[in-house]
Amino acid sequence: MGRRPGSPGRRHGRKGHRPERRPLIHARKLGRAFGARRVIRDLDLDLPRGGFLLVTGPNGSGKTTLLRLVAGLLVPTAGELCVDSPRDRVGFLGHEPLVYRELLVLDEPFSAVDEDGGALLDRELADLRPRATFLVTTHDPARVAALATDRLALA
Repeated sequence: MGRRPGSPGRRHGRKGHRPERRPLIHARKLGRAFGARRVIRDLDLDLPRGGFLLVTGPNGSGKTTLLRLVAGLLVPTAGELCVDSPRDRVGFLGHEPLVYRELLVLDEPFSAVDEDGGALLDRELADLRPRATFLVTTHDPARVAALATDRLALA
């Protein structure tokens, strides 16, 4: 009997054997405290590459803290956390932007967007300009020059 076209074949040896794969996220006894308040304690987790983990819980239970730990935005206060991916390959999109509402710090904001995204970003920056303070780095100063009140050129 042969395998059907399009069906996966066996790899790496005997039936039922799967090669070991390191998890993308591995945590053992992970903990995070803010002062005396322990938000995450003794968390064990293995998430394989290609996995999909849904994290639920009430407000204040540590969901966002866990995401920030995995993204490298917070450091654990206990246990072990390993994310088997280069830092520049980890993205974070939270319900609350990682910016101060009064101060927006943008590092090369136009470098990762296409033409339509750039146009949207132009409109958003112009809309936010009267209500916020900006610190922006860019290789394309002409793009935001009209919004700028000061400039600093580093050599």
